[in-house]
Amino acid sequence: MKGIKYMNNIEKMFKETTVCKTSGERRRFYKGKYWYRVLWDLCNPDQPCEGFIIHHIDGNELNDDISNLARLTRAEHNKIHNTGINRSEETKQKISLANTGKIRSEETKRKISENHADYSGANNPAARSVSINGQLFSTLTESAQYLSMSVSGIIRRIKSKNFPGYSYIEGDN
Repeated sequence: MKGIKYMNNIEKMFKETTVCKTSGERRRFYKGKYWYRVLWDLCNPDQPCEGFIIHHIDGNELNDDISNLARLTRAEHNKIHNTGINRSEETKQKISLANTGKIRSEETKRKISENHADYSGANNPAARSVSINGQLFSTLTESAQYLSMSVSGIIRRIKSKNFPGYSYIEGDN
């Protein structure tokens, strides 16, 4: 008896969902939350989705069936998507199209990579040399790696009055 009441409650809530067109797809929302996240919490009260990613197993983000959902950490989710698991060629092409504006062949990607190889690191004409406490570095990246910092952290220190030993070398871009 409890199961029937539970299913009726989900059906009632589903009827209250709204459809919103985001990124060209029609997604369901329940009181401002993605329906699939609400559904996960209803069906898995001992495993709340807060702080986790709810992954669509078949890759179809419009298939909100509970059997198509899995609760993953961000690292687990990134591992799936970065390795291409569960990705069809059609999905890969859509992603490529979204990222580049057009679908590129492997040959074209190789040529682009070769053409840009000369502009990495110190060979990059836009790279700026820096001086940090008297030590010279040919690029921000080189200095950041040496100090185990991020490039943005080095830039913040160069711009800050609190770090007088950090500066760009004059004459560079």
